Amino acid sequence: MSLSVDGIWKTGVWDQTVWADGVWREGEAAPVFSGTIADISVTFDTDTHDYDISAYFTGATSYSIAPAVEAGWTFNTSTGLLTIDTDDAQAFGDYVVTGTNTGGDTDSNAFSVTVAELGLGGVKAKRRIKKVDRNFFPWTQQPDPIEEDFVKELKRPKLKIVKRAPQPDFDSTLESERLDRELVEELQRIEKERKKQASRRKKIEMLLLS
Repeated sequence: MSLSVDGIWKTGVWDQTVWADGVWREGEAAPVFSGTIADISVTFDTDTHDYDISAYFTGATSYSIAPAVEAGWTFNTSTGLLTIDTDDAQAFGDYVVTGTNTGGDTDSNAFSVTVAELGLGGVKAKRRIKKVDRNFFPWTQQPDPIEEDFVKELKRPKLKIVKRAPQPDFDSTLESERLDRELVEELQRIEKERKKQASRRKKIEMLLLS
Protein backbone atom coordinates (compact mmCIF):
# COMPACT_ATOMS: atom_id res chain seq x y z
CA MET A 1 0.00 0.00 0.00
CA SER A 2 1.26 3.45 -0.81
CA LEU A 3 0.30 6.61 1.05
CA SER A 4 1.26 10.18 0.25
CA VAL A 5 -0.04 13.55 1.37
CA ASP A 6 0.09 16.52 -1.00
CA GLY A 7 -0.79 20.07 0.00
CA ILE A 8 -3.24 21.80 -2.37
CA TRP A 9 -4.90 25.18 -2.46
CA LYS A 10 -8.75 24.75 -2.40
CA THR A 11 -11.25 27.62 -2.41
CA GLY A 12 -9.01 29.88 -0.38
CA VAL A 13 -8.18 27.20 2.25
CA TRP A 14 -5.02 25.10 2.46
CA ASP A 15 -6.40 21.56 2.28
CA GLN A 16 -4.86 18.11 1.95
CA THR A 17 -5.36 15.40 -0.65
CA VAL A 18 -4.53 11.84 0.47
CA TRP A 19 -3.63 8.94 -1.80
CA ALA A 20 -4.48 5.65 -0.06
CA ASP A 21 -5.08 2.28 -1.68
CA GLY A 22 -5.42 3.92 -5.08
CA VAL A 23 -8.28 6.23 -4.02
CA TRP A 24 -8.01 9.98 -3.92
CA ARG A 25 -9.62 11.47 -0.82
CA GLU A 26 -9.87 15.14 0.04
CA GLY A 27 -9.95 16.36 3.62
CA GLU A 28 -13.60 17.24 4.56
CA ALA A 29 -14.42 20.71 5.87
CA ALA A 30 -16.61 21.13 8.96
CA PRO A 31 -20.32 21.82 8.36
CA VAL A 32 -21.39 25.37 7.62
CA PHE A 33 -24.25 26.97 9.54
CA SER A 34 -26.07 29.78 7.76
CA GLY A 35 -29.02 31.95 8.60
CA THR A 36 -30.67 32.26 12.00
CA ILE A 37 -33.06 29.77 13.60
CA ALA A 38 -35.90 31.98 14.81
CA ASP A 39 -37.63 31.39 18.12
CA ILE A 40 -40.50 28.95 17.60
CA SER A 41 -44.03 29.66 18.84
CA VAL A 42 -46.92 27.20 18.58
CA THR A 43 -50.43 27.09 20.02
CA PHE A 44 -51.29 24.93 23.02
CA ASP A 45 -53.04 21.59 22.35
CA THR A 46 -52.68 21.60 18.55
CA ASP A 47 -51.06 18.15 18.17
CA THR A 48 -47.41 18.07 17.00
CA HIS A 49 -45.33 20.42 14.83
CA ASP A 50 -42.22 19.51 12.78
CA TYR A 51 -39.22 21.77 12.10
CA ASP A 52 -36.35 20.78 9.77
CA ILE A 53 -33.25 22.22 11.44
CA SER A 54 -30.96 20.57 8.85
CA ALA A 55 -32.01 23.27 6.37
CA TYR A 56 -29.68 25.68 8.20
CA PHE A 57 -26.59 23.45 7.78
CA THR A 58 -24.49 22.57 4.76
CA GLY A 59 -22.32 19.45 4.82
CA ALA A 60 -23.58 18.02 8.12
CA THR A 61 -24.12 14.25 8.35
CA SER A 62 -25.48 14.11 11.90
CA TYR A 63 -27.01 16.47 14.43
CA SER A 64 -27.37 16.91 18.17
CA ILE A 65 -29.34 19.30 20.36
CA ALA A 66 -28.62 20.69 23.80
CA PRO A 67 -30.18 20.64 26.24
CA ALA A 68 -32.23 17.49 25.61
CA VAL A 69 -35.74 18.12 24.29
CA GLU A 70 -38.80 17.81 26.53
CA ALA A 71 -40.66 14.55 27.20
CA GLY A 72 -43.00 13.85 24.29
CA TRP A 73 -40.80 15.76 21.82
CA THR A 74 -38.31 14.12 19.45
CA PHE A 75 -35.12 15.20 17.71
CA ASN A 76 -33.83 13.02 14.86
CA THR A 77 -30.01 13.03 15.02
CA SER A 78 -29.77 11.74 11.43
CA THR A 79 -32.10 14.21 9.73
CA GLY A 80 -32.16 17.16 12.16
CA LEU A 81 -35.99 17.05 12.35
CA LEU A 82 -37.39 18.56 15.56
CA THR A 83 -40.92 17.44 16.51
CA ILE A 84 -42.70 19.51 19.18
CA ASP A 85 -45.69 18.25 21.17
CA THR A 86 -48.10 20.94 22.41
CA ASP A 87 -49.63 19.31 25.50
CA ASP A 88 -47.78 21.60 27.92
CA ALA A 89 -48.08 25.39 27.63
CA GLN A 90 -44.90 27.20 28.64
CA ALA A 91 -41.56 28.46 27.29
CA PHE A 92 -38.72 25.97 26.67
CA GLY A 93 -35.02 26.33 25.91
CA ASP A 94 -32.80 27.97 24.86
CA TYR A 95 -31.62 25.19 22.53
CA VAL A 96 -28.49 24.90 20.40
CA VAL A 97 -28.22 22.42 17.51
CA THR A 98 -24.81 21.12 16.44
CA GLY A 99 -24.15 19.82 12.93
CA THR A 100 -21.29 17.30 12.60
CA ASN A 101 -19.27 15.50 9.91
CA THR A 102 -15.81 13.92 9.74
CA GLY A 103 -14.26 17.35 9.38
CA GLY A 104 -15.65 18.70 12.65
CA ASP A 105 -18.80 20.32 14.00
CA THR A 106 -20.61 23.67 13.94
CA ASP A 107 -23.15 25.12 16.36
CA SER A 108 -26.34 27.00 15.53
CA ASN A 109 -27.56 30.08 17.28
CA ALA A 110 -29.59 29.61 20.48
CA PHE A 111 -33.36 29.56 20.00
CA SER A 112 -36.38 29.00 22.25
CA VAL A 113 -39.69 27.20 21.84
CA THR A 114 -42.91 28.63 23.29
CA VAL A 115 -46.17 26.67 23.48
CA ALA A 116 -48.59 29.57 23.77
CA GLU A 117 -51.92 29.66 25.56
CA LEU A 118 -55.10 30.76 23.80
CA GLY A 119 -56.39 34.29 24.22
CA LEU A 120 -59.61 35.13 26.13
CA GLY A 121 -58.91 32.84 29.05
CA GLY A 122 -55.82 30.96 27.93
CA VAL A 123 -55.39 27.30 28.79
CA LYS A 124 -58.27 27.28 31.26
CA ALA A 125 -60.64 28.59 28.61
CA LYS A 126 -59.47 25.88 26.21
CA ARG A 127 -60.03 23.16 28.81
CA ARG A 128 -63.44 24.61 29.73
CA ILE A 129 -64.51 24.51 26.09
CA LYS A 130 -63.35 20.90 25.79
CA LYS A 131 -65.28 20.02 28.95
CA VAL A 132 -68.48 21.56 27.60
CA ASP A 133 -67.96 19.77 24.27
CA ARG A 134 -67.70 16.43 26.06
CA ASN A 135 -70.48 16.85 28.59
CA PHE A 136 -73.18 19.00 27.05
CA PHE A 137 -73.56 18.81 23.28
CA PRO A 138 -75.77 15.99 21.96
CA TRP A 139 -73.24 14.51 19.53
CA THR A 140 -70.76 13.59 22.31
CA GLN A 141 -70.49 10.04 23.63
CA GLN A 142 -70.55 10.81 27.36
CA PRO A 143 -73.54 12.99 28.34
CA ASP A 144 -73.45 14.80 31.63
CA PRO A 145 -76.10 13.60 34.17
CA ILE A 146 -76.87 17.23 35.03
CA GLU A 147 -77.58 18.00 31.40
CA GLU A 148 -79.84 14.93 31.14
CA ASP A 149 -81.91 16.11 34.12
CA PHE A 150 -82.24 19.54 32.54
CA VAL A 151 -83.54 18.01 29.29
CA LYS A 152 -86.03 15.86 31.23
CA GLU A 153 -87.35 18.97 32.98
CA LEU A 154 -87.83 20.71 29.65
CA LYS A 155 -89.62 17.73 28.17
CA ARG A 156 -91.97 17.25 31.13
CA PRO A 157 -95.58 17.87 29.99
CA LYS A 158 -97.34 20.96 31.28
CA LEU A 159 -99.94 20.49 34.00
CA LYS A 160 -103.57 20.86 32.98
CA ILE A 161 -106.34 21.98 35.32
CA VAL A 162 -109.75 20.60 34.52
CA LYS A 163 -112.69 21.92 36.49
CA ARG A 164 -115.23 19.16 37.03
CA ALA A 165 -118.81 19.75 36.08
CA PRO A 166 -121.29 19.96 39.00
CA GLN A 167 -123.16 16.78 39.91
CA PRO A 168 -126.96 16.76 40.51
CA ASP A 169 -126.93 15.49 44.14
CA PHE A 170 -124.58 17.76 46.02
CA ASP A 171 -124.52 21.18 47.67
CA SER A 172 -123.37 23.47 44.89
CA THR A 173 -122.12 26.15 47.32
CA LEU A 174 -119.90 23.76 49.27
CA GLU A 175 -118.70 22.10 46.10
CA SER A 176 -117.88 25.47 44.57
CA GLU A 177 -115.86 26.43 47.63
CA ARG A 178 -114.04 23.11 47.54
CA LEU A 179 -113.23 23.56 43.87
CA ASP A 180 -111.99 27.07 44.53
CA ARG A 181 -109.68 25.77 47.26
CA GLU A 182 -108.39 23.02 44.99
CA LEU A 183 -107.84 25.49 42.22
CA VAL A 184 -105.90 27.83 44.51
CA GLU A 185 -103.82 24.93 45.84
CA GLU A 186 -103.11 23.70 42.33
CA LEU A 187 -102.07 27.15 41.19
CA GLN A 188 -99.80 27.50 44.21
CA ARG A 189 -98.26 24.10 43.49
CA ILE A 190 -97.69 25.07 39.85
CA GLU A 191 -96.05 28.34 40.83
CA LYS A 192 -93.80 26.53 43.32
CA GLU A 193 -92.81 23.99 40.67
CA ARG A 194 -92.10 26.76 38.19
CA LYS A 195 -89.78 28.52 40.64
CA LYS A 196 -88.04 25.23 41.41
CA GLN A 197 -87.42 24.56 37.71
CA ALA A 198 -86.16 28.09 37.16
CA SER A 199 -83.75 27.71 40.08
CA ARG A 200 -82.55 24.37 38.75
CA ARG A 201 -81.96 25.78 35.28
CA LYS A 202 -79.97 28.67 36.75
CA LYS A 203 -77.75 26.28 38.73
CA ILE A 204 -77.14 24.18 35.62
CA GLU A 205 -76.19 27.23 33.57
CA MET A 206 -73.77 28.33 36.30
CA LEU A 207 -72.18 24.87 36.38
CA LEU A 208 -71.75 24.84 32.61
CA LEU A 209 -70.10 28.27 32.62
CA SER A 210 -67.78 27.52 35.58
